[in-house]
Amino acid sequence: MRINDINFIKNVVIKICQESAVKNITVFEYMEANAILKAFLRYRFDMISNHSEYVWIKDRKDFFESINSNSEYTTKQGKCVFVYIPYIFKSPISTEREKRFIFRIERFDGKKFSTRDIKKTRSVIEREMKDFYLVDFEDLKEIYSRNLNIAASLGKIFAKSIREKEGFKFMMRGFESFFGFDRIRLYRIDESKNVLCGVYSIDKTGRINELSHDTISMKSGLSTLVDILMSEDDIVIKEHIVYLPLKIDYKKVGILVVDNLLSRIGIKKYYIELLKSFSSLIALAIENIILFEKIQEMSMYDELTKLPIRRYFNQRFQEEFYRASRFNQSLSVIWIDVDYFKEINDSFGHQVGDVVLMEISNSIMKTIRKIDFPCRYGGDEIIILLPQSSKEHAMGLARRLSEEIKRIKIDVSSFGINKNIELTTSMGISSYPEDAKNMDELLLKADEALYWVKSHGRNNIMAYSDMPKDSNNAQEKKN
Repeated sequence: MRINDINFIKNVVIKICQESAVKNITVFEYMEANAILKAFLRYRFDMISNHSEYVWIKDRKDFFESINSNSEYTTKQGKCVFVYIPYIFKSPISTEREKRFIFRIERFDGKKFSTRDIKKTRSVIEREMKDFYLVDFEDLKEIYSRNLNIAASLGKIFAKSIREKEGFKFMMRGFESFFGFDRIRLYRIDESKNVLCGVYSIDKTGRINELSHDTISMKSGLSTLVDILMSEDDIVIKEHIVYLPLKIDYKKVGILVVDNLLSRIGIKKYYIELLKSFSSLIALAIENIILFEKIQEMSMYDELTKLPIRRYFNQRFQEEFYRASRFNQSLSVIWIDVDYFKEINDSFGHQVGDVVLMEISNSIMKTIRKIDFPCRYGGDEIIILLPQSSKEHAMGLARRLSEEIKRIKIDVSSFGINKNIELTTSMGISSYPEDAKNMDELLLKADEALYWVKSHGRNNIMAYSDMPKDSNNAQEKKN
């Protein structure tokens, strides 16, 4: 168990004790291969400490089934009452980072925990542990920083490739300009699918081709590339082709293939030795490019809704507004606010509020075009940027989206309520060039149209140019 993991879970345990009647907790990691719960943390008498304890569950059928089905399990030993509450963590960053933690809440007076106590504890666990991926994110940044320093000290091509927006392409161009082979192909391993994936190829003309269509299962006998990669060979030479497996320590990350099949020129021994010496550096560059892309993606998207965040939206907004003004195209904005979202959070908690935002985001992604760009602007506010779209098109999309959102049903039966939550939204629309001459003004007009809807009963759509004139005047005075 990593120190950063333990420190994060310590804070979760403290939160549980602050927000519930639970005062004693032991936290385990589930060692699934051996069906053992291995404790690493304990909170007792207002003190938190590292702890060592093992619980074997394989021979206890009901216990084993509860843990593996992610259900609570209660046991009593004399006056000791224990409730084991499992939590499964799946990292959005690494497929290898799936862990099962067991939070055992404890009493020593013989009294049982109430259903409310257990439910509250699980609620706090799920709320706090959803950010556990940030520990991985920090580790990724540390690994990336370390590898970046190594790469920078060993070669300009590799160091720069991991800072380029299209690092793989930059690296391939660097290879070709340095070695001058007829063709270079790069493949990398996708661990999540257990396949070898083509990345790019480049020829002597400098033309780069995508190889994303070229995927091979990592099973022996299906492909020369896979067989070589799964062998123990550091390099394989076949006439005018050189196969270079790429590894970091003992971890295989891909394969580089270079050839002179067209020119039939023999590949110099010097180049082969140079490739061998560069193999770990190439592998390191590939890993760093992938890490860099993951960090970039994580820093641009909201983890909950999977929508781009405000910073990414501002960048894209600048690009689209420039394009619209440069080529005299229409550009519209839809500003969306979830009606009575605060009341939903206050009544049912943030977990239900999170479900609302996720469902609405899913509806948006299913309804918009590929060129449209949605963004979680803040809280429950979502903005959709619509390139090449007039007010009429934006209104049509807003109406379809409003109807889709109304079809969403949020189950709150666990709160003793027999009916589902039905959602509505308020939407404001503004369009360039009719409503605004610059970006700030375009957003402001959409916001004003949204304000008009919210102040006139909500659950409606309003385009700025359709607002009653007295409303525009009132807004100007207000601002």
